[in-house]
Amino acid sequence: MSAEAFVQRRATISASLTAASLTDVQRRALIQLQALLLRDERLAPACQAVVVDLEPLKWEMLIEFITELAHEFKLQSHTAGAACTLFYRFTQLAPESRWCAVEKPELAAAVCLRIAAKFHEVAYPHAHELCASLHESPSSRRPPFGVAELKEAELFILDTLEWKVNILTPHPVLGFLLTLVDEDPSGPTAKRAAALLDMSYHSYWMRAATPAALAGSSLLLACHHVGTHSDAHASLISSLCGVPEARLAEMEWALEDFCRKVCTGQGGPAPALIDSPPP
Repeated sequence: MSAEAFVQRRATISASLTAASLTDVQRRALIQLQALLLRDERLAPACQAVVVDLEPLKWEMLIEFITELAHEFKLQSHTAGAACTLFYRFTQLAPESRWCAVEKPELAAAVCLRIAAKFHEVAYPHAHELCASLHESPSSRRPPFGVAELKEAELFILDTLEWKVNILTPHPVLGFLLTLVDEDPSGPTAKRAAALLDMSYHSYWMRAATPAALAGSSLLLACHHVGTHSDAHASLISSLCGVPEARLAEMEWALEDFCRKVCTGQGGPAPALIDSPPP
């Protein structure tokens, strides 16, 4: 983010804080949310919009692989989400590397989960534990790797990401959005949004979305499901996340279609907007 854009964003935030309709709790939530989003924008690597990439089925298999590993080691769902984001960013920055998705995608995915766990968990999988788990698994999608190879891959991935790995996940963004749209954080809308958010990581068409866009589209779809959606919600969430309403609507449709595909095996064509950079 340029210095001019940063100043302009801060001015927009200051203007938003003067809104008389905000409670003190909402004002604090707004400040914290915008600080998180600004920090994430400044620390995110300059990933290209379209590069050599995985096929949709391969992507979804690898995200399922990360999810299975996270469940096996009793990691939190947002840790798995952070690992998915790290894996995507790595494939964008190093599409031709020997650790990349083309040659050894499972190794890169396992390493990204280990890195994410170091930031989001009290305890993370040790290298020998991770390798032992991969060796013992009967799944053909879990080929064995040695400890030395895993550590070498981890250093390469960290260097490729410029050690910018303490990334923002959509889950805290969702929490602030719920407060700002005046939804009960333990109510049905919040629970549905959290479930949709976890599912969004598995969708190939959502892989390039920002944490704010993922949280916003999941919340909007949850509001539709529960029956609390309004045009005011869509406009407010668009402003808070810095994502155009049209893009949020496309992402909401993509997530709904992916859920339908998972549940029924049927889905429509993928929207082109999800793979394009935001306007």
